[in-house]
Amino acid sequence: MNKIFTRLFLLAIAVLTAHSGMAADVPAKSSPSVIALFLDDLSPAAREKWGANFQRLAPGGHELAEWFLRPLAEGRGPLTAPELAAEAAKAAKDQNKLKALLAHRVSLLAGYPEQDLGAQIDWYRAPKEDWQWPTHLSRHYWAKPLAAAWRSTRDPRYSGEAIAILTDWVRRTPLLTPGLKWGTPRSLEAGVPATSEGPFKTYGDGPWTSLSADTRVKVWTEFFQYLWDAPQMNNENVALLLHSLARDHRLLLLNHERWGTANQYTSVAGGLVHLDWWYPDLAGSARAEAVGWQRLGKVARMQAYPDGSMAECSPNYATGSLLGLLELVENGRRQQHSVPEEIKTAVVRGARYFALIADPLGRTPRIAKGGGSVRPALVKMNEVAQDPEVAFVASGGREGRTPSQKNLLFPWAGHAVFRSGWDERATWMFFEPGPRGSGHHDLAQLGVQLIANGEWLLTDPGFYSYSSAGEEAKMAEYLHSSAAHNVALVDGQGQIVSAPGSARGPNSSAGDYRWSEAANAVSASGVYSYGFGEKGRIAVRHYRTVTWLPNQDEFEIRDRFEGSGRHRLELRWQCDPQAKVTAASAQATVAMSRTSLEINSTSALPLQYKLIRGEKDTLGGWFSAGYGKLETAPMLSLSGEADLPQQIVTRLKIHRSK
Repeated sequence: MNKIFTRLFLLAIAVLTAHSGMAADVPAKSSPSVIALFLDDLSPAAREKWGANFQRLAPGGHELAEWFLRPLAEGRGPLTAPELAAEAAKAAKDQNKLKALLAHRVSLLAGYPEQDLGAQIDWYRAPKEDWQWPTHLSRHYWAKPLAAAWRSTRDPRYSGEAIAILTDWVRRTPLLTPGLKWGTPRSLEAGVPATSEGPFKTYGDGPWTSLSADTRVKVWTEFFQYLWDAPQMNNENVALLLHSLARDHRLLLLNHERWGTANQYTSVAGGLVHLDWWYPDLAGSARAEAVGWQRLGKVARMQAYPDGSMAECSPNYATGSLLGLLELVENGRRQQHSVPEEIKTAVVRGARYFALIADPLGRTPRIAKGGGSVRPALVKMNEVAQDPEVAFVASGGREGRTPSQKNLLFPWAGHAVFRSGWDERATWMFFEPGPRGSGHHDLAQLGVQLIANGEWLLTDPGFYSYSSAGEEAKMAEYLHSSAAHNVALVDGQGQIVSAPGSARGPNSSAGDYRWSEAANAVSASGVYSYGFGEKGRIAVRHYRTVTWLPNQDEFEIRDRFEGSGRHRLELRWQCDPQAKVTAASAQATVAMSRTSLEINSTSALPLQYKLIRGEKDTLGGWFSAGYGKLETAPMLSLSGEADLPQQIVTRLKIHRSK
């Protein structure tokens, strides 16, 4: 432990004596201690190879870049030579972006206007108290155009600023820096120094989480590929950055695995593998790779389900996880590293799953940040999968073979898809009868989404903000809740995350969803049984059966509520912002430009439809097409009060005018 404190003290001295501000191209004051610290980060073989030369290294020299960074640019790093050249040429053309970055004007996450961070970057800037914004700021990918532009133009302004951004961040936000919510120190095993994660105080992520550390491992490595021979990439700066990767970043990845969030666990595990692939001369890198493969094996066996569906609920993050596995497969092949076969198998299965659940326009279902086009990801994954049905969906029907099945159940995640065909005008419904998996999610088990004739008839409200304060936070919480989804409320209360006393996690087996398929009817069923309201104290079980009647272009949704006592039951139907909605008694119509949906509900209890749009006192009728975007949208609320058990049967009839 004394050795650790000595290292931290020496690094602090190095930081204080290094050049200040953002001018990375100004020669630094002599601080051999940071170079000496980096020598101690090397493996025994690397110390034997280069150690004697370290005593002669001048802070302003470039030997360390030649020894450790040049191999990254020449094939060891994540970007290939064609990719480096293409990105460099592209970056040099966008002069407006380069000027903005030189002036520290940054755009992130597409939901906020450009932020002027000042001459000295404000690393904790959080517009509208959205702490995801500075979390991404500390991941540095936004500054990569500067590094790429240096490669193309050799303009030292770009390389100087790119390197200065990284070194300024290391100096001013070191591990255990004040202002963050440092957690309990953890250690993977004996001999591995314990570390704490440092998220922001009102948010679950931040600059010093293992997820942010993993992102920087890749981003900084790409920076090094572009900048290895830049004049400002001197021994002082190389030692400072590589010491941070070798110590703080590596230890965070080892000690904080993030198993509870599937995409993050996968990413952090992959980062450990990459550390050894990209930096084999660093002490502990081989052990890091071994731990990474152990964890990725758990991903392949427990979080990438046998039917191709994923424990990670969000399609965006699940496809990101699969692309991370694909990157390991492709880089392993290119750089002649061994990759377990189960990693490739997970990619192959996942490609097929996402192809077969895609909506008629090639998008993922709008669940928990889904809804974007899955086609680019499918194109990449199919380089390994080589599945003609995946090729069909990825190409919009121009290549490959039309999938043989229209209606499918994926019982591991509990996802069902009904469709009339594979053309863009087809009817498509996505149904989630299964329990929550892990990772990002909404409180919307048993939810449905419906598209016909290329138009949304029943949709998902989307994702708006990560804000943790004020009106922004209230809206973000609402869009995450059951009240904003096509599910039921009981006594005005929604679903909870998991059964009381248990935590969410990957499903250990496939579910039984009573799948039935015939020529004239296809159906699936599920049950939400965790209770409604705080801690699930309203002990009501909600059963839902969805039946697709393809010959009538119609769905029947049968909702049964079991429990005891008298309760107010409410079904909600979220519509597209452009929809014209009318409602009377237990009937409603949702009209789009060329398609309409006739909704008829019957029950033994008296029912009444209410149209909600843009309500602010009790939030209702809001829609987000993407991060930071918000508009009103019609929502139908069908409710009635009676003693349980009760059943509501709703018929959804599609009409096409064009």
